[in-house]
Amino acid sequence: MRSKFARIVLAAALVLAICMSSVLADGADTREEMVYGLLSATGKVEQVIAVNYITSQEGSAFTDYGEYRDMVELSGYPNIKIVDDILTGNADGEVVYQGTLSGHELPWSIGVKYSLDGASVAADDIAGASGRVTITITAEPNDKADSVYFGNYMLQMSLTLPRGVFANVAAQGASVANGGDSRIVTGTAMPGKPLSVVIEADASGFECESVSFTAVPLNFAIDAPDMSALTEQLTTLTDAIAAINAASAELSQGMAALAQGASSMSGSYGQLVGSVDTFKAQLGTLTASSKEIKTALDTLNLTLNPKLEDGTTEEISPEDPLAALRFGISDLAAQYAVYNSGMQGYNTAFGLIASGASGSAESVQQLADGAAQLADGASALSGGMAQLAEQTALIPQAIETEISGILASFSHENFRPISFADARNGEVDSVQFIMRTQPIRVTPTVAVIQAEPEVGIWERFLNLFRD
Repeated sequence: MRSKFARIVLAAALVLAICMSSVLADGADTREEMVYGLLSATGKVEQVIAVNYITSQEGSAFTDYGEYRDMVELSGYPNIKIVDDILTGNADGEVVYQGTLSGHELPWSIGVKYSLDGASVAADDIAGASGRVTITITAEPNDKADSVYFGNYMLQMSLTLPRGVFANVAAQGASVANGGDSRIVTGTAMPGKPLSVVIEADASGFECESVSFTAVPLNFAIDAPDMSALTEQLTTLTDAIAAINAASAELSQGMAALAQGASSMSGSYGQLVGSVDTFKAQLGTLTASSKEIKTALDTLNLTLNPKLEDGTTEEISPEDPLAALRFGISDLAAQYAVYNSGMQGYNTAFGLIASGASGSAESVQQLADGAAQLADGASALSGGMAQLAEQTALIPQAIETEISGILASFSHENFRPISFADARNGEVDSVQFIMRTQPIRVTPTVAVIQAEPEVGIWERFLNLFRD
């Protein structure tokens, strides 16, 4: 099986050598690597082969490195020399050579486990079995390998399950697609993330193709969504909160002056009543503004968290890029509803105080006590609004920063891979990985045919007269 895999790799290398014609830029050399990993049926590394493509300008000398057990030059340049782990020569065009790497650790630790009817089964024993099978496929970072590949490469897993063998296929962490006479299970791990796929199916005479893995640098070109409408609404909200914060500060100052006037009782009662009336008007304006803020928050909350037909709120998925914003606006709307309710009660209470101020002079002391309490409450309200204004002022910018960060995680356009074959080669133009497990096959039973004894001429003549 290993020699068959090596022949496949050799054939693929020759085809790629023909099809991949490199364009030289200013006579600069290029270097590309294709790394093939042959794994056991359980994911253990059995062999790692690298096929290297070096484009050399006309007649230029080059040197390449790699710790190989064997190296084979595939492009037909007779002047290429391979000594130990160094390849040197002069070439005009593309040089292709293959080597079996010795002691190299793949960036991913692959694991494939099998179970039959809930019991673990060795890969060697599950061939031909029937029942409910579970195939668990994992790919974790290999701490013994350079982390640059795991952190920047997207890993894709693929497994083909023939319809004649597998039915009722279900997968966790992967997608199941129809492929004619088979079902194809594919799973993807983003850079820096492990892969975990669990496949369940009813098997009849278990046979399984190779589990294939491919890994390439991730670089998705994703356009940023238009968030202008949302940010405009949030800007309006933060501006309104800033305005009510300023009004709260003025209210606190007015209440402090009212409390001081009530406690000193140095002025005339008429002046005190005038101060009460003035403050009552200010408080009425603030209460009206609070209602408008609550209405704006409720509208924004319904925009981000719409109601379903049954009156409940749509559940927020943790995978939603705007999940944090939706949770935050929902909590803010709920908290502000409590604040607005308190403001309305505050306005009602002060209305009672204002009524008391218009009463007899005996109510002055009661008014002074109430004014002191209101001053304390207004000071606390002003402090709370200042904190709210500070926390919400940066919401629009924070949303744009968060979205930019999410989009940046899908783009690795500035990533420059380093040579997997040998660090002495430095940065290269491309490094790609292809890994495959051994397929699981049912060993055919060879029937033993008993040879009939040879019959001589005399026996054949006598048989003509026998029944």
